[in-house]
Formats: sequence, C-alpha cells, structure tokens
Amino acid sequence: MSHGPRLTVGIASKGRAASLARCIASLICLNEVLDEIIVVDDGSDQPMEPAVRTALNAAAQRKLRMIRFSPGRGVAAARSECVRQAHTPWVLNLDDDAVVLSAAPVLEALGTIGADSRILAVAFAQTAENGDPWPVGAQPAPVDYPCWTAAFIGFAHLLRRDAFLALGGFREQLVINGEERELCLRALDAGFGVV
Repeated sequence: MSHGPRLTVGIASKGRAASLARCIASLICLNEVLDEIIVVDDGSDQPMEPAVRTALNAAAQRKLRMIRFSPGRGVAAARSECVRQAHTPWVLNLDDDAVVLSAAPVLEALGTIGADSRILAVAFAQTAENGDPWPVGAQPAPVDYPCWTAAFIGFAHLLRRDAFLALGGFREQLVINGEERELCLRALDAGFGVV
C-alpha cells in the first residue's frame, strides 16, 4: 500500500465501449497510486457499463464507478463531472482512446504538481502505441523536457482538484474544443500555470 499521493482517473466516453475498456485496463500500472476510476458515459445510445465491466478484470471493476448522462452534455461537462466526483486531490483526465504506457510519467507529474501550489495542471505528451512521440505540433510544448506552457490538450492532463473547482471547471457551453484553453486563461489570471 502506497503512502504517497493518491489519484483519481476520470474518463469521458460516448459509445466506444471497447476503446474505453482498453483505456481502463491500461491503468493497472497505476495501482500504486490509483484510488478510483470515474467514467462518465456521455449519452451513449446504449449504456456502456455492462460491456465495459465484462471486458475488465475484477481489480479494475472494483475501482470503477460509472456515471451516465442522458442525454449527453458534452466532453467539457463530462470531464468536469469526473473532477467534481473525485475524492482525491489529483485527477488524471484521459480520453477514452488514451492508453497509459507506464506509471513513471504519472508519478513524475504527481511529484511536480504536489511540489508547487501554483500548478493547476500537468499536460502529458502524446505518443504512438510504441511510445514514439507525435509531431511537435501535437504536443503541449515544443520541447522534450518539463516546462511551463500556456495551455494543455485535454486527452491526458493531471489536475489540482481544489483549484479546478475554485476556477469553476470547464465551461460546459463550449461542449468540446477550446474548453482547456479557456480554463487556462482563467487559471493564468488567478495565478496558476500549466507544466
């Protein structure tokens, strides 16, 4: 049992049960710090929970809590709901097609965000399935080392829960595309930054 920082993983999903189950299964590497997995099914035609649970092992099923929006409210609302529902100070929001390849970057991010109260979020780099980085334009910053950056890409980001909630979360009327950057503008005004 770890006595270090504890983490909630939040995942917004709609109608992609197989992709979602793959994402959740990849979280096994985070067991040392993972308290709970919260999934918001954002208005899928059919509830995804039965199919997803069938595809998971017992350990993943025990950590999984699914919430269903019907009708769907959009990714911004679903991601915000994951953070609101979390009981840990840190929330790793993932897209349902993301896969965690290794615990090391997440543990490093937890250390970084925990060491500096000015950090709202840690943005993760995007890679192919084999770990090769995507082009620089698809990354939160054009460098291969941790640095301050203006904003993050929603596919994988670690949030300081209390600051996110104090800022009002994502603007749900944006639905998808732009909610991260808009939050970062409010964060900068409040004295927070993104790594």
